[in-house]
Amino acid sequence: MIDIADNSATDFEVSDVKGYTFPLAVATCTLKVAGYWLYVEYGGWHYDDQGTTKTNTGLFTIMTVPPQHNRQAMQQQQLPGVMSGAAWSALACASGGTIYLHGGLDIARFEPQESDYDLDGKPDWSFLAPVWGATDQLYYVKVSESDGSYGLGSLQHLSKIGMGPAARSGHSLTLLPASITLEMGMAEGALLLYGGSNTTEPQVSQFATNTI
Repeated sequence: MIDIADNSATDFEVSDVKGYTFPLAVATCTLKVAGYWLYVEYGGWHYDDQGTTKTNTGLFTIMTVPPQHNRQAMQQQQLPGVMSGAAWSALACASGGTIYLHGGLDIARFEPQESDYDLDGKPDWSFLAPVWGATDQLYYVKVSESDGSYGLGSLQHLSKIGMGPAARSGHSLTLLPASITLEMGMAEGALLLYGGSNTTEPQVSQFATNTI
């Protein structure tokens, strides 16, 4: 943990929860709830026990930063509500315990695949394989606290204002502070999005903002 004010760094250890898979390519952000700073992690993927197959995870992981003796070090839970897709690549945390999610990957369609194990030219079996594509959906969810534990509300869809950014994954997403939005002539509370890919082409030509 780096303290920007005094330019110092502090190491600390966290006890992971049972079943935590140390996923890669997760979306993260920090926010303050009930007087404690929280590190929030969502999505990503991990390899199976054989190290050959990627598995997407739809879990949220929440922990206090730094860990507090009267708080659970790490909590993991499934996001309540119906959610399209298997992974989000960006989170933005706001005051009041609100987390915003935009973009990420979704199953665009299924395509038939065939396998021929004995190489006789005839398929031994066929199946429908998912084809992943980027999404432009914008959602939010709220974090609440009770007796040292943190819970998630249901996922809520948020309508985009204006044209909205194109579908993408692998992008950045952050909440602009009021001081910056006022200078830009925008209302307080705006998301800033940049970069990413629509799964075939990079999307780096422009920044996109959305008042929330």
